[in-house]
Amino acid sequence: YKGKDAFNNFGQLEERFRLVDPNTDQLFGFRSNQEYDEYLNWGNDIFSLRWNKEVHPQLFASTTLTYSALQLNFGYHTQDSLLGFSPERLLQYELLAGSYQSRIQDMAMKVDFDWHPGLKHYVRFGARAGFLDFRPGILQYNATTLENIGSGTQGNRNIDGREMALYAENSQQLLPKLRVNYGIHLSGFFVDQQSYWLFQPRFSFDYQWRNNFSIFGSARKTSQYLHLLT
Repeated sequence: YKGKDAFNNFGQLEERFRLVDPNTDQLFGFRSNQEYDEYLNWGNDIFSLRWNKEVHPQLFASTTLTYSALQLNFGYHTQDSLLGFSPERLLQYELLAGSYQSRIQDMAMKVDFDWHPGLKHYVRFGARAGFLDFRPGILQYNATTLENIGSGTQGNRNIDGREMALYAENSQQLLPKLRVNYGIHLSGFFVDQQSYWLFQPRFSFDYQWRNNFSIFGSARKTSQYLHLLT
């Protein structure tokens, strides 16, 4: 999938006027010109590839590759000028321009296994590795007048992150009316020469009390690492 959207707004205004000096009756002509242009572009590229394989009648494997890239660009440009005649001369000039760019890339690979050792057990396990590339906003600007010229660039450094995960869980028919699911999830995140690890246990049950009524409950621990970038 590849999608992009764009917004653009621009315009121009030109005015002419004359003034008379009451003392000398001299005629002065002026022309004012204003231009502006602003744009906003954003898009997302998504790629996914999956391969399934039957290892043996009770074990199935699935390998998935994913890639996504989100980018954002916007900018502006304004120009104001005042031109005088008799004699012709530039009386006032101002130019303001700027642009902002930001991008996030995410590449990941995961392998999932489904194992059916018997009628009462359904085991799932697997691993995942991900690579994150953050390019925070970079701002470029330019300001020009008749007296001064100024420009510059401001932005943050690029940040690379790595993420990995291992998991295993079992869905077991413990009693004719009771099924439980239990497992463990180990995840790690690496950024700026720092590593963060977290065990995430999980447990759930489903009790079929009657044909049209069941009781369900679950408890788990989850993590979110992206806030560590700030």
